[in-house]
Formats: sequence, structure tokens, C-alpha cells
Amino acid sequence: MWVIDAMVDGIGEGILLLLRIGLFVAPVLILLEWAKLTGRLARLTHRIEPLCRRLGLAPDLAPSLTVGAVLGVILGSGVVLEASRERPVARQQVTLLFVFVGIFHAMFEETAAVFAFGGNGLIMVTTRFAFGLAAFWLYRRWLALRRAALDGPVLAPEPARHR
Repeated sequence: MWVIDAMVDGIGEGILLLLRIGLFVAPVLILLEWAKLTGRLARLTHRIEPLCRRLGLAPDLAPSLTVGAVLGVILGSGVVLEASRERPVARQQVTLLFVFVGIFHAMFEETAAVFAFGGNGLIMVTTRFAFGLAAFWLYRRWLALRRAALDGPVLAPEPARHR
């Protein structure tokens, strides 16, 4: 009988976890759609486009950078997919974006969590931003050196094909 009790407890905890995630994600997605419809997201991304140009990213990736840095990697990747369907972006550009956003993501949510446990949010944001820029620069530099060594464009490997 302990197996059935464990299964019931596990299913109950799983449902509660899904509800908690849904209660967090649903308002965030509604807020994101509201920001799109009211033009606030466009204004914010317009301000970030110069940063994208300075970093060497396509300005079309500014919405993805904004959402990824503010809300997180998963929501940012959704915006990347949506943006790349509208206007194709080079794989290198998307990879560079995710190198940065992979380190510097969800800055408000995670900073608030660290601050709640007594950490210094400013130090955390500054450190993550600096490491994100350093990783971005190193990867971009590696791509440039690789391109020079290969004397041609850098292509991502093709996915394996099943036979």
C-alpha cells in the first residue's frame, strides 16, 4: 500500500507544482502580450537596438535580448523563434545572443530571489552582466579567428540524418 500512497502523493505534488508554475507564467505571458499590444515592448527594444549594434548583434534580435534578459531564457527563446519566423537571422547571431542571455537572464526574478535571501542584488546583476559580456566577446572572437583560419564563412554543422 505504501507504493499507492507514494504515487498519490507524487501526483498531488506534481499537480500543485504545475499550478504554481501556471500562476507565475500566465501573468508574465499576459503582461508580455499587453506590452506588445500597447507598444511598450517596441519602445523598450528600440532603446536596446544601439546596444545590439554595438555588440555586433542584428537589431532584429533586440526584442529577444530584452525578453531574455528580463524574463528568462525560455521566454526569450520563444521570442527568438517568433522573430526568426518573421525575419530570418543568421545562426551565429542567435548563438551569440544565447551565449549572453544564457548567463544574463531573468535579472529581475533571480535578483529578487537572491535579495530575499540576503544577497546583494547589485553585485549579482553587475557580475552576471560582466560575465555575459566576457563570454559573448570570447565566443565572437573565437568565431572571427575560426573564420579567418577556415578562410570562409563559418557554418553550423548539419544535424545528423537518420537512415
